[in-house]
Amino acid sequence: MKSNFSFLEQYWPDIAEIGSDAEVYLYSDADVCVFKLRQLGEHIVSAIFTSTDQLSPSALRLIAWVSFEFPSSGAVPHRQTCSPQAV
Repeated sequence: MKSNFSFLEQYWPDIAEIGSDAEVYLYSDADVCVFKLRQLGEHIVSAIFTSTDQLSPSALRLIAWVSFEFPSSGAVPHRQTCSPQAV
């Protein structure tokens, strides 16, 4: 079955693969799915930083919030935000 992320393979194959992995685990293992989604977000942020010379202040605030404040807000269980061994 074709992944919803396959359109990214041409430009960002690593991002497409992580997104596809998250889809695979969606119903069978929620912890791994959430971990893969976090990896997906990290790779997207990394791609943004490497492809732009300067980000707007609002983009930097959003990235800081997603990277630091959201994980510590309690919205996501701690075991899903910092357990790479779950994969």
